Amino acid sequence: MKKLYLPFLIVVFFSLFITQIFANSYHLTICDAELIEKSPRAPDSEYLERMQETIFTLMTAATYDELRPLVNLFLEIAEKYPEEWLPPYYSSLAFAFSGYLSQGSIGEKDALFDEADKHLAIAEQLDPEISEIMALKSFILMGRLSADLQARSMYMGETLMWSLDQARQFDAENPRIRLLSALMEHGSAQFMGQSTDQACNQALSVKPAIEAELRAAEEGSILPSWGMNLIQFMQAQCP
Repeated sequence: MKKLYLPFLIVVFFSLFITQIFANSYHLTICDAELIEKSPRAPDSEYLERMQETIFTLMTAATYDELRPLVNLFLEIAEKYPEEWLPPYYSSLAFAFSGYLSQGSIGEKDALFDEADKHLAIAEQLDPEISEIMALKSFILMGRLSADLQARSMYMGETLMWSLDQARQFDAENPRIRLLSALMEHGSAQFMGQSTDQACNQALSVKPAIEAELRAAEEGSILPSWGMNLIQFMQAQCP
């Protein structure tokens, strides 16, 4: 029975974590909007300035109503700079956040995650060799699972674990992929009554990489660089 219900309980654990993060009104994600490294294809400073401002607003939004208008802002930037993968990436992220925060029906949540997938597919077409896209795919899938845990955990739980496994094979050093994987491993170990040391060590080992990204954030990057909130959560869970 434990093997049968393992995906369900792992998903419950992770979904409770996601709920906690959003309940804190993005308190730990504000710094994620201050990323540094300039996109190599950025055509001018206006692109960077508009993205920095909109990303900051996205990362400090605390409600569904605050998130929804941001999609149009990213779409406007995408229309002006169609060669850039980050605008559709962030519009996808905004839809994903909206799906998590929505108090609507399962169908309404699914519609938001559908939009998240659609915009992420555009980003992937522009630059398919981006590990951040694979990490966001897993994040969106987790949102679909959390929208209807009872009905979906038994088949989507396995899909989520496969998604993270594929992401690790693509880029095992991406800190967000490593953190998401560690959270899943932590939930599995808790359920099985096993030691969580390996999962804790994996999550906490990412901290220097995230800290380096945040130091770089002071210079204004627009690249994805969230994750310190995940580490702080794991620090609270780990002995």
